[in-house]
Amino acid sequence: MTALEGTRGKPLLTKASYREMLAPLPSLPSKDKHNGLGWDSVIAEKEGKYLYEKNGGIAGIATYMEHLPSNVDYAVFFNTSADKEDSDKPDGANAWRKELIEAIRKQEY
Repeated sequence: MTALEGTRGKPLLTKASYREMLAPLPSLPSKDKHNGLGWDSVIAEKEGKYLYEKNGGIAGIATYMEHLPSNVDYAVFFNTSADKEDSDKPDGANAWRKELIEAIRKQEY
């Protein structure tokens, strides 16, 4: 994730490509959160800085990564599936992910 904008060296994308990746889709304009061009998860802008996130996984693995407006990037991987059935379990990957996200974001704001 740090390679996208170059926070740890030469950026993978040009500034123009990075802006376009984070821009709202022309067909789905949004004022707050939106999906970006080439980034199919949530993007939110705050004072010219961006938060973007992506979750995913396959059977037995749940993943989540996020870029915060302060240029902090993190990723978590769980050795469990994040199924809909799992979301109601207090010890499931979705519950852990939500708690982890809240704890990290509290440090941000």
